[in-house]
Amino acid sequence: MMEYTSGNLVDDAARILASPIPRRQAVKALSRILTGSLFAAFGVRSADAQRSPCGNSTCAAGQICCTASNGRQFCGTGTCCDTISCEPGKSCCTGPNQIKFCSSPAQTCCGYASCSSSQKCCPGGTVPFCADSTAICCGGVSCGQNLFCDAGRCRASNA
Repeated sequence: MMEYTSGNLVDDAARILASPIPRRQAVKALSRILTGSLFAAFGVRSADAQRSPCGNSTCAAGQICCTASNGRQFCGTGTCCDTISCEPGKSCCTGPNQIKFCSSPAQTCCGYASCSSSQKCCPGGTVPFCADSTAICCGGVSCGQNLFCDAGRCRASNA
């Protein structure tokens, strides 16, 4: 379990809140950080015999040691994803400006989000985005049924 100083805790919380990940993921990440810092404050350690070295601390059995791009090490439970750890089954995505976030299982990384199986990633515009799989990608928007893309704008068909 990682030990937090007040500076690391505030920095990590600020990074999570500033990142464009969905609120549910941000709340989960913040709760893990706060829970870990609370346990560390009371000196609670895992009784597991197997531990892996991680910075000034050790990771419990079933955890891995991750190293963020800033060199800080922390314990994670799945895939290391820069300053966070994706839960098992989730993938690490790299969004615009190299911001990392975790996608849900069976979803595709797309811009600042991950698209479900009923969506597709539209690469147009300044940031890729998820759209309905039946829509037509048209610049920074997607065109719905009975529309077509004309110079980056959705237009009604004349038929």
